[in-house]
Amino acid sequence: MSSISVNPPKTPVTTGSNGIAAATVPNVCKMPGPPAPFVPTPLPNIAKSGNSPKDFSKNVKFDGCKVAIKGATFTSIGDIASKATGGGIVSANVEGPARFVGPGSMDVKVEGKNVHLLSDPMLNNCGPSGSPPNAATLLGLVQPPGLVALVGDEVCALCHKSHGDKARLEETADTKADASTFQAAATRWRAKIPPDKKNRHKNRPAMLGVVRCRDAVVYAANSGFPIPELQAELPGAWHAPVGLQQQAFQSLIPEDHRETFAVLWEEMREENTAWNARQRDARTDQEAGEPFYPPGSCAAQQAVALALLHGARPVGLTERWSSPAGPNARVFVHFRHRLDGRTKGGYFGGNEAVPPCGTCQVILTMLLCPDEKPSQCDHKSPGSQVCKCTP
Repeated sequence: MSSISVNPPKTPVTTGSNGIAAATVPNVCKMPGPPAPFVPTPLPNIAKSGNSPKDFSKNVKFDGCKVAIKGATFTSIGDIASKATGGGIVSANVEGPARFVGPGSMDVKVEGKNVHLLSDPMLNNCGPSGSPPNAATLLGLVQPPGLVALVGDEVCALCHKSHGDKARLEETADTKADASTFQAAATRWRAKIPPDKKNRHKNRPAMLGVVRCRDAVVYAANSGFPIPELQAELPGAWHAPVGLQQQAFQSLIPEDHRETFAVLWEEMREENTAWNARQRDARTDQEAGEPFYPPGSCAAQQAVALALLHGARPVGLTERWSSPAGPNARVFVHFRHRLDGRTKGGYFGGNEAVPPCGTCQVILTMLLCPDEKPSQCDHKSPGSQVCKCTP
């Protein structure tokens, strides 16, 4: 959310405001028949202010982010399944741009153009030129609470650039729901563990990570070693890792960058050792500073890598805390504020997304480097002993 108000209490739409326009007027698309060559079918269409923004401000930024001004558009997801049969009934497009209906603020301008605000109505899945629209968000652009930008703003060690919108991975409404499903599965798994001392070590705290790709396939992982009993509680269509080694992560990196990746992997091991030492000396978790877990062990890293090994293109990520103490248990986490880059600390638990650790910020950024990654999914088998779908 922007720290700047325009026509209070409204705030401007920016590339970092997490504004979402989920079509409320049905996005009717052509889906494959029978009985007809195609069947008109309403499909979801969700546009996000940070997705391929076009005609935003060029020089003026709010909180370091470009501002949506008159004429601005950004792209959408959700209806790719209708691409082969022609897409939208009206727009003949899929994942088309969303554009604002109204003029925006009448008395606040940036670079000579009206500023658009959260709650402004939008037209969804428009044709490539911005017209005609195939659907609309009449309730206006919203900013759901709790959305977290997890990766995409850090400088990548491979391309030496900030990926920004090309590879930003955020929590979405879908991954929030998936994470709740994962938490419910963890609760069922924990309830089945005998309460005696012999089995106490099995009932360990863990991070739960879920990733969705552009085709809405879900990839889920817990931190540390995979827990088969927990995976057995997940929906049958979900993918979960059997066990990912460093080689699996490294295979996702272009060959000319693998040496750099290996060096950073080892540096993260050293950071983990240093953080463990700080933890031993600290009186509280707050004093230990930003956490660095072993590379490849975090739920987010495993879920993202699993998606990429399947040829999927991740578009959403949620990571939550799961504890034997119950669904509302909280954990203290140091994290870097997205807008100012400063390290802060806070407690996270329940249905809140947990920000990435220091290791995730490095490893995930390299895994998602867009220089040689396709923008669409190209699903494939990840090979044996990688996912529960390939025993």
